[in-house]
Amino acid sequence: MKDSQVKQLFPELSKEQASQMIKEDPGQAANLLVALTKTVNILSSKVDELTIQVEELERRLSKDSSNSSKPPSSDGYKKPSPKSLRKKSGKKSGGQKGHKGTTLSKVNNPDKIIHHSLDNCSCGLSLDKGTVLSEERRQVFNIPAPRIEFTEHCVQKVKCSCGKIH
Repeated sequence: MKDSQVKQLFPELSKEQASQMIKEDPGQAANLLVALTKTVNILSSKVDELTIQVEELERRLSKDSSNSSKPPSSDGYKKPSPKSLRKKSGKKSGGQKGHKGTTLSKVNNPDKIIHHSLDNCSCGLSLDKGTVLSEERRQVFNIPAPRIEFTEHCVQKVKCSCGKIH
């Protein structure tokens, strides 16, 4: 029963109006009381039914990959933040004071030397015969990509002049 139907069948009565109805027509008041009791029972069972439905929907919404068999991709944007087992040491990140750092040392004979130089000055003259004032060198260490090496093994069957086969 919808709320508008209930209000139409049972308009609100004041205490005085209800007392007046009981005095004037006790039979009608009794019928009204029976109808109201039935309506209350119907609405009460409907409330129970809807409460169960809401609880089921809330239970479904609260599921994610950590408490069900759903895949992590179904969690959407509400993924939990990763929890590290490491404890904070209180030190700043990076190299600590007093720690001697090491870097790659330059090699004396690099595999390739690439000279980066300008051919001409902005004025148009050639820089080939200009005086070199300083030179800066930087080395880049690259690990070459692995290369497949193909080896073929060949075995010969040879017959000796004595007739023996090797």
